[in-house]
Amino acid sequence: MIICSFGDEYIADEDNIVAQAAERLECSYENFAEEDCTNNRIQIEVTKRAIQFGHEDVIFVIGWTDPARLDAEHDGKYFSYQQDKTEYPTTIINKLQRYNDYLFDDLLISQKWAAQVYGVQQLLESKNIKYVMFNIHKNLSFNRYNEKVIRNLDHKKYHDCISIKSTLLENDATQYSKFISKKIRTLGYVERP
Repeated sequence: MIICSFGDEYIADEDNIVAQAAERLECSYENFAEEDCTNNRIQIEVTKRAIQFGHEDVIFVIGWTDPARLDAEHDGKYFSYQQDKTEYPTTIINKLQRYNDYLFDDLLISQKWAAQVYGVQQLLESKNIKYVMFNIHKNLSFNRYNEKVIRNLDHKKYHDCISIKSTLLENDATQYSKFISKKIRTLGYVERP
């Protein structure tokens, strides 16, 4: 059994909560998390790896990042554009700050994020890939525009997505790693070692 992690800088290092959970479960581990990435980037990486691992016994552990990050590129180098950063490689990108209210509108971001999660869940279900999801930074805002999508998510596999208290950054990392291990066992993906 291989446990694959996806997410941002909080699970990109070698000794992260998912790596610890994999060790606890006595599973192999592959890390596909990236520093400074967006949920869009995570979705693309999950899709690519779902095709790669389509016939293997894997568990995808997906940590969704802050939804207020947008994909950007300059001189062939990828980075995420964020509303709280002000130093970017070009003046044009720095001038985007004046449009942050539009770019990072909570209603738009929450609709996009809910749709991304739903799409990823449907893909993984269609490929019979086991998975667990959680939020790293923020909760998924629940509103009338994304209500139907959120209700259709598989909440057994996506940990309490609308509560800020269930995010990784609101919890002790060691305890969260133990929670991930327990969740994987509870879903019947791995027997207790």
